[in-house]
Amino acid sequence: MPVTQIRSALRLAISLASLLLPTITIAQSAPPVDLTRWFQMGNSEVDNQANSAVTSQSLGMSDIILALDAGRKLKVAIDSAIATRAITEMTAASSQFETLKTKFKGRPIDRGTIEGYGAVKQYDALVVMITSNGYKAPGDWASYISLLQEIDKRVMSDLDFLMKPQSRMDVMKSVFFDLIAQKIILENIGAISGYITISMQ
Repeated sequence: MPVTQIRSALRLAISLASLLLPTITIAQSAPPVDLTRWFQMGNSEVDNQANSAVTSQSLGMSDIILALDAGRKLKVAIDSAIATRAITEMTAASSQFETLKTKFKGRPIDRGTIEGYGAVKQYDALVVMITSNGYKAPGDWASYISLLQEIDKRVMSDLDFLMKPQSRMDVMKSVFFDLIAQKIILENIGAISGYITISMQ
């Protein structure tokens, strides 16, 4: 499969994934949640730091799409300059997450709270998605942060691979689609992260 076809498939899959995300019916008794904020632990300082890390992560993922599109115009797998910027942003996100790991040590994810918001089916689907992609499902605050760092690390590894001259198209194709998987996982995490973090309050 030519690089241009792989890239087109990548963009199409990402677009379709955003349309296929399951919807959530919120229980009327549940308090409102601002789903634009991934972290809602009830500590404004920690929440702001964590959401700042998410912003860096999101910028990195956006730059990946730009890097792929620029690469198409340059007739290469990916634009190295933009990809390098994406790696810098993902690295910054991971570093910010690292400082937060011990903030709420031992606080478990409470499935019952998530169920109270009517989001348990989406949460269960997310757990399946996470584990089927080789990650361990998070059970508490520290492992939830670690999951986000592991995804960042995998994305950066994929980018590093694509920036190097490659001859095996089958391997390059696999890496392209791994990037799709990581983006879809992050989109699904972001859709209910507010509920997940509230459950750890």
